[in-house]
Amino acid sequence: MDQTGFFSNQGLEVDTVQNYTGFHTAADVYKLKAFRLINFKAFRDTGWILLNRLTLVLGENSSGKSALYQALQMVSDAYEYLRQEDKFKNLARMSGEVGCFEELCNKSAESAVVKMCFQFQHEKDILEYFVCMEPDEKDEFGRVTEVSGKQENVQYDFLQYYDSVNIFFLERKNDRKIPQRIERTAECLLASMRKFAQSFQTINAHRYFPERIIQFAGAVSYYQKTVGSEVYDMLYALSEIQGKKASMVQDWLSKFGYSYRFKMSGVNRGEFVLKDLKSGIESNLVDNGFGISQSLPLAVALETIDQKTILIDSPEAFLQTQMQSEMGDLLITGSENGRILLETGSEYLTLRIQRRVAEEVILKEEVTIYYIEETADGETVCRWIALDDNGDFQNTSEAFEQFFSSDFHDIEKLDEIRREKRKHEAKNCN
Repeated sequence: MDQTGFFSNQGLEVDTVQNYTGFHTAADVYKLKAFRLINFKAFRDTGWILLNRLTLVLGENSSGKSALYQALQMVSDAYEYLRQEDKFKNLARMSGEVGCFEELCNKSAESAVVKMCFQFQHEKDILEYFVCMEPDEKDEFGRVTEVSGKQENVQYDFLQYYDSVNIFFLERKNDRKIPQRIERTAECLLASMRKFAQSFQTINAHRYFPERIIQFAGAVSYYQKTVGSEVYDMLYALSEIQGKKASMVQDWLSKFGYSYRFKMSGVNRGEFVLKDLKSGIESNLVDNGFGISQSLPLAVALETIDQKTILIDSPEAFLQTQMQSEMGDLLITGSENGRILLETGSEYLTLRIQRRVAEEVILKEEVTIYYIEETADGETVCRWIALDDNGDFQNTSEAFEQFFSSDFHDIEKLDEIRREKRKHEAKNCN
């Protein structure tokens, strides 16, 4: 790999390093600010989805939330395939995650063109990057038909000068002289795409359940797999045994009355032990309920977030209500050092974030909330829900108000039943 982060032709059919003439300074690599999907899965047009310090995506089951994450995962996968020196130009290598082109394209789209848009920002400078895909009669996985960039309202068609190496990467055409401004824009956009792909991490709702005796791998990654299977290797590397402390993890466990340590029983072999802070009794993690072990991958990911963008699917999964509320605080703390994209259906977690906005622990401008809903005409839309200074929701729809209203209706119904019972008892007494 050269200093730009692109790979020279060691097994590749192309020499991607030839595309670029200069090395990247910090100013050349922009931060992904927002993304937009057109005719992608359930959406005709999501509008720009802002990636904030905390971005919450709410919606009913099967509403289309996962489509937003698949688009970002495609960026990460495309970089990973190129890093492995694997050239591809369509969805074939991603079919397991996104399907063929017919499955990717919105069924009610007026034209069978899928467009993925990415907006990058450095200080006041904004760049936009667009990738379009269309069906291919000879290939069920479609083909890339447009790759373009936009700066200061000037749009550049990169495919006049480059070929697509793999959806998000380009190869210089040898017979074309590339204007310096276009080459510089392409260079900056691809470096920015690469930077985001390298820093993007996903943690699923169904997370790894630990063994009673843990065999440590010895090699430590600071990127967890989607199920958090590396969490105990990472914690071991962060433990006092290695001369370090995982303060966020310690604080998280202490909220529920525990501290932790590794009880070693051989080389790279041991138990993860929880100590009850009141009684002093120690026990193996697997004997202390599912919630603690399922929340640890999240706590470790936030401990090591280090300017990454982390997508967390249902952080409240398997957690009782108090832990869901406390998870809101953990996410706020973790987001001080990175960005969190959150799919959640937890009213307790959301309420805690609203409360912290009202208390100015986190600014309302640092939290973005989207609600995925289906309109009366059957279109799936991504609706922005604003927060005011008191943490209250603004510009809500009826569907959004109903989303968090089930407990209210149940309480209302219980009160009605109780009133009827009291009336019936009073009548019998008379």
